[in-house]
Amino acid sequence: MTFTDALSIIRMHAGTEDGPKMATGLIGSLRPYCGLDDRNFEEVLEAIAAVAEHLGSGPLVDRSLVHALWDMCQTARLWGVKESGMLPRNGLITPDDRRKLATWIDVIERTTLRLLWGNGLPLALSAYAGEVAEARLPAPGERLAPLFVAALRSDDADVRLAAAGALGRMGAAAREAIPALRECVWDAERVADAEREVGRAAILALETIERALGDAGP
Repeated sequence: MTFTDALSIIRMHAGTEDGPKMATGLIGSLRPYCGLDDRNFEEVLEAIAAVAEHLGSGPLVDRSLVHALWDMCQTARLWGVKESGMLPRNGLITPDDRRKLATWIDVIERTTLRLLWGNGLPLALSAYAGEVAEARLPAPGERLAPLFVAALRSDDADVRLAAAGALGRMGAAAREAIPALRECVWDAERVADAEREVGRAAILALETIERALGDAGP
């Protein structure tokens, strides 16, 4: 995904650019309320990953990109999370969806802020990986698996731990992560306790993925 494509996707989900996603995107689906579509959130995260290098390097950042991300989060919070927002006030959003929307906003904000601070994509995405690993957000589809696979190569054991947990919850959709997860197990056999914890998470992820692949048949 190019920077231009990612910027356009983010702006459409924020409701600041006309296009095919504007009416059904993250913000568009809130008014009128059509329910939360996990694919919208995942597409926003995928687009943020595509602009990660731009956000994390150099003194200048595209203002329309930052505006769209912040406007998206602020509007979603005002409409769907705050008690006085039009959706909670009128009983249009369920408590579960309200919590999910709040988590989406938190992940988008934390990921963006970490990238702006220059932390790099694996660390920036660890907030999302942690939410998936702890089952507070649904496991994404295979399109996002490469992002978690890249995080398995981080120097930070906590980042690798969250990524392994997220990949395990993805099941068969994380089939491409099997070699990287096996490397985590190998490393964990010969290093410190934190690495052993990563190794245990990798073993559990491998068992889950391979069991899911076996259940899916040849």
